[in-house]
Amino acid sequence: MQPQSEGAPQGKEIVFLEKRMAGVAPFRNAPPAEQSTGLSIAVREPEDGVREVRTVLQAWRMKSPDDCLPMLQRSLSRMPKTYGALISGRNRAWPAQLFGWARASRV
Repeated sequence: MQPQSEGAPQGKEIVFLEKRMAGVAPFRNAPPAEQSTGLSIAVREPEDGVREVRTVLQAWRMKSPDDCLPMLQRSLSRMPKTYGALISGRNRAWPAQLFGWARASRV
């Protein structure tokens, strides 16, 4: 399902905070051991990935980000350099755009 199809029926504009490759870069640049761990998890536990996406969506809809913390902590413990880079990169990249939208009442 395309993200646009989720928001359009609700009259919401769908925007992206990063390009697709920006989300992949931390995995691509991860230490080989963490790349192997990530690939093993994807192959051995695909249902967990789907469950995690559903958890994030539900938490977002319920305005309850704390529901994502156990999942985030698990990911950080399994692949600390990869997820650390992902989080710190987003913390640097997203605020300017988010704050701009907040000032313009787009959120």
